[in-house]
This record gives sequence, C-alpha cells and structure tokens, in this order.
Amino acid sequence: MKTFTRKWLCNIGVLTLCTMLAGCGKHEHTWTETTCTTPKTCSECEETEGEPLGHSWVDATCTAPKTCSRCSATEGEPLGHQLSEANYQQPATCSVCGATEGEPLQADFDKYGLVCNAELNVPRAFVTECYSNKECTTTGEVVFYDYEIFESDETHEAVDGYEWRAVTCKMTFDDKNAWDYGFASGDTMLDYYDIFTRSSVNYNGQEFAETYVDKDVLCDEWDNSGVYTEISRFYSRAPIGYDGTVIVLADGKCRDSYNENGNNIAEAATENTIFFRMDLDADDLDSTEETVTQDDSADTEE
Repeated sequence: MKTFTRKWLCNIGVLTLCTMLAGCGKHEHTWTETTCTTPKTCSECEETEGEPLGHSWVDATCTAPKTCSRCSATEGEPLGHQLSEANYQQPATCSVCGATEGEPLQADFDKYGLVCNAELNVPRAFVTECYSNKECTTTGEVVFYDYEIFESDETHEAVDGYEWRAVTCKMTFDDKNAWDYGFASGDTMLDYYDIFTRSSVNYNGQEFAETYVDKDVLCDEWDNSGVYTEISRFYSRAPIGYDGTVIVLADGKCRDSYNENGNNIAEAATENTIFFRMDLDADDLDSTEETVTQDDSADTEE
C-alpha cells in the first residue's frame, strides 16, 4: 500500500511540472514600441527585445534648446539671439534667425515734429518776409517737378553703391510787396533721419561717407511785368534706395534763426518753411508720370 501511494504522488508531481512548463510556452508577449530610451518591452512580463532607438537631435535654436524630433526631450540651453543695434530703417535684428526686438530708431523729423509739406508737381504758397521791410510779407508760389533717379551724368560721377536723385524747384513772386521790397528766403538740404549730420548718412546700420549735395541755379530774374522767377535743380548723391534727403526752403524768419542758432532747423522752422523729401522710388515716379500725363490730357480736352 505504501508503494502505491508513493508512485501516485510521484505521478502527480510530474504532471504538475509538465503543466507548468506547457503553460509558460503558451505566453504571448504584449509589446510596447521601442522608444528613444527603452527597447521593445513586454508590458506583462517586462521582457525586452532589441535596443532603444536613441534620440534624433535637432540643433538648438535661438529660442529652443537641442530637441529630439521623436520624443521632444531637450538637452542644454537655447543659443539666444545675436542682436544687431537698431537703426533708422530696422529694429534690433537677430543675425541668426531674423527675429526683431523693439522699433527702428526715431527719425529726427518725427522727433522734432517737422513735416514734409511739399509734394511733387503740386504748387503751394510760400509766405515770407520782404527783404528790405520785415514788417511786410509777400506770398509766392513753389512747385517741385522733374524728379529723377540716375547713376551718373556728364557732371555727376557714378560711385559704387550710390545713386543720384534730382528735382527741379520753381519759385515765383508776383505781388507788389515783392516788387517794392524784395523777398527774404534761403535753402539748404538736410537728412530726414539725422538733421545735425551732413558728412555721411546711416542706412540700414551702415555709414555711407561719400554722400554729396549740389544745386544749379537755372534762372534767377525779374521780368518786365514784375514777376520774379527762380528755377533751381537740386542734386543728392546717397546710397541706393536711400529716402532721407530733404530740401528746405526757408522763409526769412527761418533763415535768420537757422544761421544764428547753429543750423538747428528744429528750432528755426516756422509754419511757412517748406520741406520736400526726395523719397520717391522708380515705381512712385512711374505712377506720378502717369497721373501728370492724364491731367495734361484732361486740360487739353477742356
């Protein structure tokens, strides 16, 4: 009886071991996908297979650290912007990514409330003191026309990186005060952005020292009917695309104050001072010429 019992227990033990081995062989892994830092892993028994993918790094930028394109893990710090100094045309700008901070520098004309009040091909009144009797004023007319942009001509040489801009100004006086006492006026050319610097201009953060201004007087006379006419051609050499040259027609009070106060137009200008900015580009000139042509045609038809 004892012998039979031992054999029966032994058979049960063998059956149990075989069942356990058979059960393990039937386990199916539930795999999670491989990540940058972990291999393929069974979520039930944690068995692994293969190797982690490793990070796929994207280089650091000005605003973001080195970053994995798969899992968004980061390493290190952002590079930070490499900002240039602000200038009159652009705010502080990053040389790496082009991001900007703040605003461009304020132009002196805006800072001091000076307004460019003359337009191309549009006549406007010019009120000034009489020359020999400052108690009297005279009213003339001023018009700017024949605006041109060119590289060079017979009397204006080409300079690499620069262009010439030219415009003609016609000024007439025909009232009795002008005839009896003359008129007081003056002219100069200034920079819209920096009214105190004449030897150079700052354009897009770069100094241009070969700027130049010139004036040719084409007519300066009284006719027999008592009309005074002055026609002048103004020239400015400045960097290509530069829009900061301003022609100033100073009335008598402005002229005297300007000469007496260190050439400070912000203090000298009066309500009668005329400012014409040479800021038109080639496209503007094309549209202006079309408008003038249309106006001339309308006048002819009338």
